[in-house]
Amino acid sequence: MLKLTTLFRGSIQRLAVALILCVSSGSIVYAAEGPQLICGGGDPTPHVAPLGQPANIGVWRAADVSQPWRPPACTQWAPRNFTALLTVTGQLRGGDAAATLLARFAAISESRNIRYWSYSRKTWRPLFTEITALVGPDDHLRRRDFEPSELETGKNLYFLSKENPLMTGAIYQMRFLEILPDRIVVSQKNINTVKYLFATLLEPGDFESVVVLSRDAGAIWNYVQLIRFGDGKRSLSQQQRASLLNRAVAAFRHLGRQQTDKNPPAAP
Repeated sequence: MLKLTTLFRGSIQRLAVALILCVSSGSIVYAAEGPQLICGGGDPTPHVAPLGQPANIGVWRAADVSQPWRPPACTQWAPRNFTALLTVTGQLRGGDAAATLLARFAAISESRNIRYWSYSRKTWRPLFTEITALVGPDDHLRRRDFEPSELETGKNLYFLSKENPLMTGAIYQMRFLEILPDRIVVSQKNINTVKYLFATLLEPGDFESVVVLSRDAGAIWNYVQLIRFGDGKRSLSQQQRASLLNRAVAAFRHLGRQQTDKNPPAAP
């Protein structure tokens, strides 16, 4: 049990910002005010990496951010304590209209093809052992992929993901906050307790993500993701931070139909 607790919760590591930023994706940005997700346009912090370049990444511990940090309005998040904030920004090819990207979100089962860099094992691995759409917030209510027509503003959709056979499945609520011809805003959060054997990995709501997609020109879309993780009661180890980053960058690559296991990894 000691090994499990050490591996998945980690000892409290007060890493310096310089150590946090030892990542090989794009440029890494630190700002005392925390991540800036521009809801109405403009350039977020970190700025959007150009098409074909590695994603830009930001990582903040709660102690790194001047308080109080308030979530951007378009996230529809209520203020709360957190352990870490992460951002991934870049550009991807998403078609001339929102319908192309909506179809990719609807095809939940295609996420089985995502591979990410395992920081602990130093190798590329499948991100999910299982992922499936759900009829509702119950892991017994499995179904085929969503139809793009089911993706409506304000409608809650649910899916189940599992990263390890020894883990309980994580049930996520996916909600589209905006669907416009040139802009999509989608949120995701876990709604159940996730365990590895007897060790709790996630409490409900520990993982929250908002992705803002805005069409730049033609089929090129700007991608800005903001993740709020944890409840502020425990710190993330370096391994956990790297794991979150590598998973987030893999998801960005997958949505843009890029090779997800392309070197270099985000956090090697």
